[in-house]
Amino acid sequence: GMSALMGLICGILALLFCAMLMYSEEFLKSMFKTAYMRIFFAACVVVVLTVLFPGGQFNGAGTEYIAQSFAVRAVWYAFLIKMVFTAVSISGGFKGGEIIPSLFIGAVFGSFFSGVCSMPVGFCAAICMICFFCGVTNCPIASIIMAAELFGAQCLLMLFPAVAVSYMISGYFSIYKSQKIVYSKYRSVFVDRKAKR
Repeated sequence: GMSALMGLICGILALLFCAMLMYSEEFLKSMFKTAYMRIFFAACVVVVLTVLFPGGQFNGAGTEYIAQSFAVRAVWYAFLIKMVFTAVSISGGFKGGEIIPSLFIGAVFGSFFSGVCSMPVGFCAAICMICFFCGVTNCPIASIIMAAELFGAQCLLMLFPAVAVSYMISGYFSIYKSQKIVYSKYRSVFVDRKAKR
């Protein structure tokens, strides 16, 4: 029930995040023809965002904030701000990665959502962290294995429906441009196509 709802919302957020990555990169490339100008512009945006949201939790990996989100309910906008920071940084040309930000976004969203659904903060943060990761990577088996390693095998019964829903809802979008999806997520059909980003 509730875990499937979290999977649904995380699948939608995963679509939004992948679209942000794709369209912000296209936008910056259309606005600035040279990589140096894209990086300069992205750096300026990150500086402005850092001034607007001081504390540094949205800069870098944010592992402390991820850990905190399992104990204390996060503010409603934290996951959205991290999406913007990540999309601007990566589309501008800065290298780092999308995996830890994906874990951040999922855990912090779950932490906030715990107040909406009146469930334990750590439970919602864990479910949403794994579901969002699954949605942006299209890797349900890896997500389940990661959940078992991080939270123990006892969580798997609650995670299976949530991960399945997130995987289906996220469609063929991915944080990996070169990812190839061979079979349809919805029908028994061979599709053999590149994931969208």
